Amino acid sequence: MLTGVLLTAAIFLLPRILLIQKTGAESSVDHWYWKSYVEALRFDWKFPPALSKYLLDAGQWYPPLYPIFLALLPKRVFEGYTRYIAAFIDLARLALLMAAIWRLSEGSHWAVFAGGLVYSTTFILITYNTQLNSRGFGAILLDLAALLYLGMMSPEESRWIYISVVLSCALILLMHKMTTQLLWFLCLAAAIVYGDWMLAALIPFSAAMALLISGGFYWKVARAHWDIVAYWNRNWQWLQAHPLMESPIYGDPGYSSPGKFHQRGLAGIYKHLSYLIMYAPGVWLLALPLAAAGCRQLHGNPDLAYIAVWVGVTASFAVITTFVPVMKCLGSGYFYLYNAAFPAALLWGLLAADPKGPGGYYYAGLAMVLMLSAVGYVMYLRRQSRAQAEAEDKLPEVIQYLATAPKGVFFCYPLQMAEIAAYKTHHSVLWGGHGYGFTKLDPIFPRLLKPIREVASEYDLRYFLTIEGWAPQKFIDDLPAEKVLSFGKYRLYLLCKP
Repeated sequence: MLTGVLLTAAIFLLPRILLIQKTGAESSVDHWYWKSYVEALRFDWKFPPALSKYLLDAGQWYPPLYPIFLALLPKRVFEGYTRYIAAFIDLARLALLMAAIWRLSEGSHWAVFAGGLVYSTTFILITYNTQLNSRGFGAILLDLAALLYLGMMSPEESRWIYISVVLSCALILLMHKMTTQLLWFLCLAAAIVYGDWMLAALIPFSAAMALLISGGFYWKVARAHWDIVAYWNRNWQWLQAHPLMESPIYGDPGYSSPGKFHQRGLAGIYKHLSYLIMYAPGVWLLALPLAAAGCRQLHGNPDLAYIAVWVGVTASFAVITTFVPVMKCLGSGYFYLYNAAFPAALLWGLLAADPKGPGGYYYAGLAMVLMLSAVGYVMYLRRQSRAQAEAEDKLPEVIQYLATAPKGVFFCYPLQMAEIAAYKTHHSVLWGGHGYGFTKLDPIFPRLLKPIREVASEYDLRYFLTIEGWAPQKFIDDLPAEKVLSFGKYRLYLLCKP
């Protein structure tokens, strides 16, 4: 057993450490936001902290548990091991998975190893957990709530477990918004499948407990949650669009960004399907051993049937939020595969414990899962290597210059560069989109809807940063610039004072 656990841990850690070393958490925009948040919170322990540098944030009404957790970490740990925090949270989730398989399979070593192997190699878990994010904690809480409810469904178990389920769900509401959305969908769908009103009641009960635990702050979190959903309901078709090339002012009519998330026609469908399959092949290939056995393993085994519903509903939500227009405001659908990975790996593990043997289709499916995961990982590494080889990253030089330049409002396209500027310089930045106030983003994101001269005058812009060739010439010509500085591929425009 110990050998299997150590081997699983090695398979889990090696690809993650390699990817973190290659890309680094510091390449993520969230990294800089969380550092700003945590340092502001530690300064005077006023909650929520006021991040006045972000001119387009109306309030830091983010679910509070994750930043509080980061702020409570010893400073040396937070500063020295920032790049590994998400991976260690994911490792804790793997431990929960293996413990659940051990108990439900009545101590099958092979079941524990098989489930751990599928989870450890799931592509979305490897790539996403190279950055600071609250999704991992939200996922653990959802996994725990689902496992507790599974235990509650056994006649010999006490219904008092329900209070623990409500508490876990309340903590999800205070941890991560997309996990909250999945939780509500799971509760409603499972309530219909099982005809159990207590599942649907988890929604109001957990909201009430979240309000109680947070001293009422969850009401602000809920308002901010509605704010972002309403914003993307208006703008989902522009997700990852080029803000200037698709601007009605500076862009070309009919132009569609090749990097836009929701592409039109067959190309868009292919892109979505490839993301869904490659990010979590173990979710979809479960159909192979289940169909081959005629789902016989689910009959008479309520635990397996429950987990199959858990996987099916989560995967369905990923598909719905990817393809159904009215649901696209709930986030990029493939991110929900992050949550589907746990019950899928749980089911792969428990199917391996079948006393009649999992069968050839099981091993064929498992081999395909590992092969697709390996192919996706290698392709991702090669893409990262090519990007690094082609990059001439002078951004640190730009930031160093700005850190000593006279104080003024900073603006940039692409907007990802605003986060590092907000953290490493003394300038305010024309950016936001963290807690509450998404309507403030409308003029500049996801498309620029105002002439840049009007934006510059309204916000008294002093610095504009972009990448050579990234902005159309008519936008550059319209900049009220008095001087331009070059830093490799970067162009920093010093703007005239209005």
